[in-house]
Amino acid sequence: MSEIVIVYIFRIFWALILGAFLAGGFRSSWNAEIGKRGLFRQGRDDTVVWIDPICFPVLILIYMGAYLFIYAGTGELELCMVSAADLFLFLSIYYTFLLLVLPLLRRYFTARTCATFWLIPVFLYYQPHLIYSSMTLPPVVYLYIPGKILGSLSVIWLLGFVLILGSQIFSHLRFVYNLKRNSRRVDDPLIFETFEIVQKKINYTHLVELRYCSMLDTPLSVGMRKKRRITYLPEEKFTEEELEMIFSHELHHIQRNDTHTKFFLRFCIALGWFHPLVWIAVKKGEEDLELSCDEIVLKDADDVGRKRYAQLLLSIAGDSRGFSTCLSSSARSLRYRLKAAMPQKTKRLGTGLLFVIMFLSTLAVGRTGLSVERGYTADLI
Repeated sequence: MSEIVIVYIFRIFWALILGAFLAGGFRSSWNAEIGKRGLFRQGRDDTVVWIDPICFPVLILIYMGAYLFIYAGTGELELCMVSAADLFLFLSIYYTFLLLVLPLLRRYFTARTCATFWLIPVFLYYQPHLIYSSMTLPPVVYLYIPGKILGSLSVIWLLGFVLILGSQIFSHLRFVYNLKRNSRRVDDPLIFETFEIVQKKINYTHLVELRYCSMLDTPLSVGMRKKRRITYLPEEKFTEEELEMIFSHELHHIQRNDTHTKFFLRFCIALGWFHPLVWIAVKKGEEDLELSCDEIVLKDADDVGRKRYAQLLLSIAGDSRGFSTCLSSSARSLRYRLKAAMPQKTKRLGTGLLFVIMFLSTLAVGRTGLSVERGYTADLI
C-alpha cells in the first residue's frame, strides 16, 4: 500500500473521530441544558460544547510563537506563512459559506445548533500539531507570492492583527473598569432568592456576583474567569417573572462560557481583519449566541410567557461591549430576536449535520501550499 493511501486512510479516520467527538459533545451539552445529565458530564456544571472556545486563540498564538522562535533565523518562515495562509483561507471560506446559508440553517435548525456552527474552527485547530503534520497531503491549491511581497504583506497583516486585537482587549478592559466604578452591590433579598432559584434550576453552582450599574440600560454579564463572573443589572425595578427571565438568560451565557466565545469571535476578526465578510459573519455569530439563550429560556414557555419575554427585550434594548453578553441587543438584531421569541414549529437539533461539517472541514484543512518561486505544481510538491 502506497504512503499516500495510508495518509488518506489515517486522515479520514481522524476526521471521523473529530466528527464523532463534536456530535457527542453537542448532544451531551444539549441534554445537560434540558435537565438530562449524561455520563460524560459527571462533576461538570458547564454546558460548553466539547472544547472551550478560548483554546483557539491560545493555541494559535502558541503555534505562531513557536514558529517564530524555531525558524526566525533559518530563512524558513515560509512554513509559518503556509499555516497562517491555510488558517486564513479556511476561516474566510467557511465563514463566508456559513453567512450565505445562515438564513436556511436558522429556519430549520435550533439556535443552539447555529451557534455551534461558528465554533468549528475551535474544534478543528485544537488538534495536536504533530498529529496534524503527520497526515499532510499534497496541496490542492498553490499560492504564488513573490518573496518581497510576501514579507511586506506579512508585516502589514501582523500590524493590523496586533492593532485590532489590542484595541479590542483595551476597549473591553476599559468597559469592565467603568462598569465596576459606576456600580454597587445588589442588596435586595428577593433578587438574591430569585437568582438562587434559577441557579438550582439549571444546575450551576459557581458564585456569580450581582451588581447594579447606572451606565447600563440592559442586563449583561462579564468575566473571563469563573471566580470573577459578574452579572450587572440596570438601575430599575423588575418583577419576579422578569428577574427569572433575565437570570435564566445570563446564567446560560455564563454556563456556556460565552464570554470566551465572544473573545474567540473577536480574535477571528483580528485574524481576517482585511476580509469584510469575516466582520459581518462574526456579528451574525454573536447574534446566534443571544438567540440560542433566548431559545433555552423559552423552551417550556407558553404563548403568554413568550409575549412577556418579547416585551422585556423591547423595554431594555441596548448594546453589549467588549467580551460581554447581554440580554437585549440593539435595534439591528432585535427584530429577528422578537420574531424568534414568538411561537413557531419545532426545529431540528442537527447533530448529524454537525458531524458532516466537522468531517469535511477536517479533510479540507491543510490543503493549501505557498510558493515564493514560480514553477510547475508537480515540481513544487
